[in-house]
Amino acid sequence: MIWKTLGALVLGCSASGVVQAFVFKNHMRAKLGDHRPVAWIARRVMAWGL
Repeated sequence: MIWKTLGALVLGCSASGVVQAFVFKNHMRAKLGDHRPVAWIARRVMAWGL
């Protein structure tokens, strides 16, 4: 069971490393959005309609 867990962790970390190495940061930010605290709070306030 531990080997399955370790295998999944290695595969996940490898996939993450490949994405970070070959995808431009601007492209990822455009797809995923801005995750800075100020931007997050602004989105929440706008979603509540305040």
